[in-house]
Amino acid sequence: MKTILPVFLILVLVFAFGAPALAKPAPSHTNKFRDLSDDDWAFPAIDELVKRKVIKGYADGTFKPAGAVSRAEFAKMLVLAYNLPGGTPSTSSFSDVAPSDWAFAYVEAVGRFMMKSEEPGSTQFQPNAPCKREVAAAAIASVVGYNVAEATPEILERFSDRASITPSLTSYVALAVQHDILKGQPVGDGTSYVLRPQQPLTRAEAAALLYGLTQSSQGTNAGTPPPAVSTTQGVEITAEEKTLLDLMNSERAKLGLSPLALDSKLVELTRMKSKDLADHGVYSHDSPTYGSPRDMLKAAGVKMSFMGENLAGGSSAPETLAMWMESQGHKNNILNPAFTHAGVGIYAGSGDTITVVIFVKH
Repeated sequence: MKTILPVFLILVLVFAFGAPALAKPAPSHTNKFRDLSDDDWAFPAIDELVKRKVIKGYADGTFKPAGAVSRAEFAKMLVLAYNLPGGTPSTSSFSDVAPSDWAFAYVEAVGRFMMKSEEPGSTQFQPNAPCKREVAAAAIASVVGYNVAEATPEILERFSDRASITPSLTSYVALAVQHDILKGQPVGDGTSYVLRPQQPLTRAEAAALLYGLTQSSQGTNAGTPPPAVSTTQGVEITAEEKTLLDLMNSERAKLGLSPLALDSKLVELTRMKSKDLADHGVYSHDSPTYGSPRDMLKAAGVKMSFMGENLAGGSSAPETLAMWMESQGHKNNILNPAFTHAGVGIYAGSGDTITVVIFVKH
C-alpha cells in the first residue's frame, strides 16, 4: 500500500459485479419476425429485449438481425437496457446532435462513453455512422463500471487481428474480452481467432451483448436496497460532505442527469473507510481493516448491481471536485447515469484529510 504524502491526491475505482456471460432465457415462442427463427443463436436475447421494449422490429414484420446498428441507435439501446435517465441539458454536447433530434437524450446520457476512439476535443458524435464492435464493447464496459486499471492487454495476443484495435481502446477491449462482453470467432482451421473490432455491430450482436450484461447486473447482488433518502434530510453529514455531494450533483444537472441520492448506509461506510486510511497512513482502494470496496460493501450487506469509488487526499470539497473533473475515470463515476446513490465520507485527522465517495446502482 502507498504511504500518504502531504500533497493533493486522488484515486478512482469502478467495479461491476457478476459474470457477464450470456445466459439464455427460455424462449417465449411468440416470435413474430419472419426473418428470425426460434433456433437462431441470438433469438433468446432478441426475444427478451423485445419484450422489455429495448429493441423492436420493423413495420414489414422483420427484425433484420444482420443489419448494422448506428451509433445513435446503440446509445438508445444502452440507455433502455439499463433503464438509465436520459440526459437533457439545455445545449447539446455534440455539434451534430441537436436538442430536437430523436436521439438527443440518449446521446447526452451515454455519448461520452462512445468517444474514446475519437480525437481529444472532438465535438462530433456521428450519430448515423455504424457503431463499431470495439466502441460498443468500450461503452458497455464504461457504463457498467469495469476498472480499466484491471485490464490485461496480454489477453488480446490470442487474436490475429489485434493490431486493428484502436490504440486508445486497447485496455477497454481487453476488459471486454476478460468479462466475455466481446468474444472472438475461429477462422481457418480453428486455431486462430479474430475479434473484428472495426466491423459494424449487428442488431443480433447488440441484443446478445446488452442482454448478457443486464442479466449479470440483476444477479445475486441485486435485492432490496439499504435505507436511502433523496436529500440530506434525516442523514447527518458535515457541511463539507454536503458541499461535495451538491457539487457532484451540480455537474450531473448540467447534463440533465438525475441527482445522486444520499445513502445513509454508504455514508457510514465511507466515513469508516476514510478514517481507516488516515489512521493507517495509507492511500488505497484496499482498506487495511475492511479490504476491497467490494468486500466492505458485501460484509455490510449492501445490495447493488455495480459500484464505483473515488478517493482524494489533502484537499477541500471544491478542490476535490475540480481535480476529479479533470480526471476521466473520476469524472465518469460522477457523471455515470447508471449510478443512483452515493455516500460521502470525509475524515480530517491530525495530519491528513481523506475523502471517500462510493457510488452504487441499486
